[in-house]
Amino acid sequence: MIGSVIRTLLINTPAVAALIGDRMKAIKFAQAEDLPALMYSTDNLQPLACRNGGGVYYGTLELSLLAKRYAEIEQLLTVIRLVLDNFSGVVDGWSLSIEAGIEGPDDEDIELQAYYKRIDFFITAERQ
Repeated sequence: MIGSVIRTLLINTPAVAALIGDRMKAIKFAQAEDLPALMYSTDNLQPLACRNGGGVYYGTLELSLLAKRYAEIEQLLTVIRLVLDNFSGVVDGWSLSIEAGIEGPDDEDIELQAYYKRIDFFITAERQ
């Protein structure tokens, strides 16, 4: 639900689209697909536990960046941070508030022959 909203936000950003086109998928990415690409997960977003929290969700947006060259990871990470770090706005009928991302370590997948980077964002989302 909210993952598709994040996908819309990123794919509709020209700098992101220039790097990945529409290669942004939920959770899994096939080895044969073109890179660079993004995978996302919003599985742990939960309804806010408070008296008036109906319709408000809070949790982590997990983004995994994949690319054949490390320079592409750096480019993609830069544009994603420009879009998502401290974002506040309405996308596809959802009000989003996104905190600055927390980066995981750099990694290389020998079988995929690609570089990998994960970044997590805390997100609050409310349907408008």
